[in-house]
Amino acid sequence: MKKNLPIMLSLVVLAAATLWFVVQANYEFLLYAVTLLVLIGIVFWLNRRFGLPAIAKWGFFFWMVLHMAGGGVYLHGTRLYDVVLVPLVGSPYDILKYDQFVHFFCYLVMTLLVFPVFKSIVAPGASRMVFAVLLVLAASSIGAVNEIIEFAAVVLFQADGVGGYHNTCIDLVANLLGAMVSTVYLAAVRAF
Repeated sequence: MKKNLPIMLSLVVLAAATLWFVVQANYEFLLYAVTLLVLIGIVFWLNRRFGLPAIAKWGFFFWMVLHMAGGGVYLHGTRLYDVVLVPLVGSPYDILKYDQFVHFFCYLVMTLLVFPVFKSIVAPGASRMVFAVLLVLAASSIGAVNEIIEFAAVVLFQADGVGGYHNTCIDLVANLLGAMVSTVYLAAVRAF
């Protein structure tokens, strides 16, 4: 049970956030809630099959909290996902927003979640560079699926809460950077 605590807490966060989104009639995030339930199931399965490291499971939990807060918490009338944390680049890019930070953090974590799967299927003596590139691409591919889900929410609910073209591309860049930083970390600690 203790090894599954972050996953169980992720379910609690998802349940609480889902209730909040029902009250708010936030259908966009209700779609994400269904998607996240599936993702929690995948993480649970990965943990049983590959014994995910604690850092990956706790990272997943903290990402869930950040993501749910991003869509459901408002500061002075501005959704948390739209808050500029550090004004590095102005409109239309608005870097560095909370949204971009959460994408970066998410793909740090996704890379840690995908890593044990990769490690289990790579032949001993395989190129570390090829392994690293494929790991980054795998985590970034999950990010592409995430953007497709966001697009589905826009189409299904006529919502534009996730932003437009610039937002999608900046999200993909943040995803890639998160995957790259996580992979560099894994290489530095000689995990592969």
